[in-house]
Amino acid sequence: MRTSEDTLLEAGASLEIALEAGPGRGPQAWAARIDESLAAIASAVARHSRNLQASGGGVVEVSGGQAPSPGMDRQVKRLWRNLADLQREAEALRSSVREVMNPEGEGSRIDEVQERAAHLLAGLDRYVREEAHLILESTTTEVGAGD
Repeated sequence: MRTSEDTLLEAGASLEIALEAGPGRGPQAWAARIDESLAAIASAVARHSRNLQASGGGVVEVSGGQAPSPGMDRQVKRLWRNLADLQREAEALRSSVREVMNPEGEGSRIDEVQERAAHLLAGLDRYVREEAHLILESTTTEVGAGD
């Protein structure tokens, strides 16, 4: 069974591959591959965000060894904000990429697109690690706690 995290990772890997290929075959073809990868990231982030949302609003609760706490709530809300930031950045970056795709567009924006895409990938990676850490933290208990 594929999870929304798998989709996030696959979309990120697709962007990384497109970036590594570079604009050698022409900026428009390269930008089209980048745009396709960014669309996949935006879609995966949106799907992941919907999966985190509880049916009555708020965030899905993770049952585990720790009682809900204000600290845990703050961490979850911060992750959710980070996810929203990632989606906004992917969409904004797509606008820049479309300028490169336009034959009369600015080819000089390639360096900017590459830098921003690398930053987006780093943010996506950081999000996945922080989410995994939060899940682990929320589902494990301290040995000897309450003894």
